Amino acid sequence: MQSKPMQSQSDFDDWELASTWRATRGSHLFPNANAWNWFYRRHRDPLCAAGAVMKIRNRAYVNTSCIEPAVLEILRQTQSPI
Repeated sequence: MQSKPMQSQSDFDDWELASTWRATRGSHLFPNANAWNWFYRRHRDPLCAAGAVMKIRNRAYVNTSCIEPAVLEILRQTQSPI
């Protein structure tokens, strides 16, 4: 019987609980939890498609290496022309 190789902790090093990321690294984009929660609810599908967010057991986790570029791209795409 073959055993599965153990996943390295480094596979998960870039993932962080979304609320922790927002408070520690994302506060310049989302000054409060309500702002992040609204953005996440409204743009969950494109964030997941970009590999920036995943939901596990009803908790959102963000990929710290790509969440900010994904958020900025969504904001660019949704910005109304003047």
